[in-house]
Amino acid sequence: MEDYTLEDILIECRLLASQNKSAVKKRERTYLDKRNYLIGLLHYKFGKSSFYIADVFNMDSSTVRTAKSHAYNLLRFGDITFSANACEFIQRFPYEFPS
Repeated sequence: MEDYTLEDILIECRLLASQNKSAVKKRERTYLDKRNYLIGLLHYKFGKSSFYIADVFNMDSSTVRTAKSHAYNLLRFGDITFSANACEFIQRFPYEFPS
């Protein structure tokens, strides 16, 4: 059952973005997988635009357009690394991405 709201996701986005600001390596796969899962939720479940999501993460909207499909594709093809990296969010915020 999906007992979470848009505000729950936004809180996690802000926390994740603030953690990445202090990281030494900003393009680390563990961060990107988590970020991409949250971006996928914001877009597919809550219908938020690329511009809205870009504002949340303080990033370019063209990056969001690419990132939003990563979670869907990596889950669809059973990427073990993605599942392990985003496991916390997948369990807390389950969602069946549309095909």
